[in-house]
Amino acid sequence: MFIEKYDIQNLTPIGISITGVLSLTLLRILYKVIMHICRDT
Repeated sequence: MFIEKYDIQNLTPIGISITGVLSLTLLRILYKVIMHICRDT
């Protein structure tokens, strides 16, 4: 039981870090697209 709970607690921060990295990459892509549009206009 202790090992199962320990694994679940370890998986949660990993999932949060993965979502954080994905959100950061999406923000970078959006920023580049916005800057590109601003340069074109």
